[in-house]
Amino acid sequence: MSAPSKTNTPAPSTSKCDWACATTDKLKSGSDDEPEIYDAKVGERKRRWQAKKEAKEKEAREHQQREETERWAREEAARLEREAATVQRQEEADHWVREERQAKEEKECLEREAAVRREAAIKKAMEMAEKRAQEDMEEKRAEALKKIQAAKEMARQQVEAEASRQKSVMMKKQAREENTVARPSGMLGPRLHCVRCTRTGAKCKRDPENKCQCACMQCTRHKEKCEWPEVVGSVSGSGSSHALLQRMDRLILAVENLAEAQWYTASVCAASGMAVGTLINECNFLGFEGVGPGEEDEEEETDTEAVDQKAVEQEVAELRKEILEPRPSDDEM
Repeated sequence: MSAPSKTNTPAPSTSKCDWACATTDKLKSGSDDEPEIYDAKVGERKRRWQAKKEAKEKEAREHQQREETERWAREEAARLEREAATVQRQEEADHWVREERQAKEEKECLEREAAVRREAAIKKAMEMAEKRAQEDMEEKRAEALKKIQAAKEMARQQVEAEASRQKSVMMKKQAREENTVARPSGMLGPRLHCVRCTRTGAKCKRDPENKCQCACMQCTRHKEKCEWPEVVGSVSGSGSSHALLQRMDRLILAVENLAEAQWYTASVCAASGMAVGTLINECNFLGFEGVGPGEEDEEEETDTEAVDQKAVEQEVAELRKEILEPRPSDDEM
């Protein structure tokens, strides 16, 4: 009996035993007379089914293994990627830290170099400033010494000039007193003597130190009136002319004394100004600030020798008044 067609073969059930039983019953019903063939066919089918089953199971296992392998590979790749990303991030962070540290070290190095250069420049500038200040101080000291020496030399020259002038003035006065005559007529000639000096034969002269004195030294010593003898002349009014000549002589002496006092005062003022300027320069050189003309605490006192300017001016005014006043003539007297 031939084997049943595939179309007539029922689909295997989900249960292994049900499918085998159904197949066995069908074969038995159709081929009861051929048990060996039947057994062979059943065994062949069983083997094929078993082979298919094993193949399917193997394929399923292989598929499952492949899936597991792929999943493991994906997980491993993801883990490796994560680890690589972590390592890369760590490397980047380390690199950034190294760069930051290197930049910081370079900046600190540059700052140290700049500080060293700045300190060197400041030190050099201070040295140059000290050197320049020292040179300026030496120049100022030399200039101050020159000014002091010039002021001393000028003061010495002024003192010498003043002494020479005083000497020449005294000599001129002495020569004029010895060669001037007070005649009633006002004419020049040999010097006359006062009545006392004529009587005693003494030398009639005035005191050169007391320039305001009109009497001679002999009359002043004996406290007598210094009288002059009258000389007969051809001009009328000889007595008034004699008195006028005497007053003119006194006026000339007073004017000379006044001019001398004024010149001496001007010289003293100039010397005082120079001395004050020299003191100001020395004070400024020594470091005292704010010292100038008009700021001294003490005023300088000037010595005008024995000449009293006010007394001389008063005497000149009196003499001018006496000279300008009209005097009575001898006929009226």
